[in-house]
Amino acid sequence: MAIVDLRGREREPEVLALLDPGPAWNVVGWERDERLVACVGIERTSADELMVRALGALAEPDALALLDGIAGVATGLRIVAHVTDESAELYRSCGFVLETIDDGRFRAVRTLDEQAAPPASIRATTLDETQAAIRAAWGRDTSDDPDDWSELNPARGQCAVTALLVRELLGGEILVANVLLDDRRVDRAQQPFAQLHAAVVESDSDTHRL
Repeated sequence: MAIVDLRGREREPEVLALLDPGPAWNVVGWERDERLVACVGIERTSADELMVRALGALAEPDALALLDGIAGVATGLRIVAHVTDESAELYRSCGFVLETIDDGRFRAVRTLDEQAAPPASIRATTLDETQAAIRAAWGRDTSDDPDDWSELNPARGQCAVTALLVRELLGGEILVANVLLDDRRVDRAQQPFAQLHAAVVESDSDTHRL
């Protein structure tokens, strides 16, 4: 049994058999015996809160296992769901506290336990170590172009995910632009981090920030 990320698979029949995902949802599933048995649509409403938008499962134990699995890996302070009388007991049995909204409707809240990081994992890191860790994490599953990705060219399609991760780790803005190095347009994911200072933006008119 395992939790699975269903990004990119939202319209597959086995997902649609359990729920109809909204466009802004992150869809996560639960597999049992290599079969998808539960799905949940989640949306982050703030840095502290994840909202369960929909939950579908073949059986109640599968739904409980999925909710527990999400609680075990989610970041934030709480998971919230708006539920009815029909599903209230399921959420209550999974550690959610129910607050009445109106007749037959409840706000279910599960507070997430923050796990203290091991002391050995709390230390400063160098840019070289960060670069090596990011490159080691590149794979077909992180590429924007998985069909053309290969171990011979692991940087293929890694620009977006690398930029988002670096912003998450170090902050700042993501600059979307044509970037030149020695008068040649370059793919930032394929260039050594040490060469960042040598790159220049080709034209302000082709630039915007995320």
